[in-house]
Amino acid sequence: MTKVFSYVYDNEDIILEIVETTVNNGAPTTETIRYVHGPGVDEPLLIQKNGIPYYYHADGLGSIAALTDFQQNVVESYRYTAYGLTTKTGDIVNNNFRFTGREFDPEIGIYYYRARYYDPGTGRFITKDPIGFAGGVNLYLYTGNNPVNRIDPLGLDWIDDLADFSAGMGDTLTFGGTKLIREQWNEAYGWGEDAANQCSDFYTAGKWSGYALEAALGAGLSEQALQIEVNVLSKGNVLKIISKKLRRGFRIDPAHHGKRWGHPHWWKW
Repeated sequence: MTKVFSYVYDNEDIILEIVETTVNNGAPTTETIRYVHGPGVDEPLLIQKNGIPYYYHADGLGSIAALTDFQQNVVESYRYTAYGLTTKTGDIVNNNFRFTGREFDPEIGIYYYRARYYDPGTGRFITKDPIGFAGGVNLYLYTGNNPVNRIDPLGLDWIDDLADFSAGMGDTLTFGGTKLIREQWNEAYGWGEDAANQCSDFYTAGKWSGYALEAALGAGLSEQALQIEVNVLSKGNVLKIISKKLRRGFRIDPAHHGKRWGHPHWWKW
């Protein structure tokens, strides 16, 4: 028996899975599986197989805990170790979205994390970090050895993902002030480009979170209060300047974790 899998994507999400099965060189049969996803990253909501819908239920980390049918019966459930080894109960849907909402390859027992594959047995990626030692001395590390509180949906350095989110929020709250600081540092230290990826989903999510926070504060962060004039390019002094300019008790954490610029801690998505 031979199976050929084809996928149709909507940005990073699979919306159609087409499976062609051939038995003993006969005519292939085709099965079309449909998916519905939420607005977040790795947020499957529904899978439809043979015209029957099944609904995903996820935990706080985004890992799929169960699948239910339209009568609210649990048809499949999953339990995970800290690093993603899975115990599965039920086999009606044969779902592959599991640990942190990522796709599991049952034939080789690893997860697809877009940029890299992840082995839950060792708790490590199976290939090197694309950014090399800029992500740390361990090129195979997963979420800084904190899989209980952190995720890495792109298979990249989790700190970089979180920094992009923080940059998006910071640029919004400071009316571009933090972006100005990064540009000054880039020029001073010869980096050549912004340390934050402004095209990433995490940067966009940070921007919208900043808008929501501003609205919640009733525009309490005035533009005048957030005017930042950077005369000294020392990281410590710049962070002190920001701290003095910000109202309402916001604090910039100077812990930069070996990266190019400090960012607040965002421990969980």
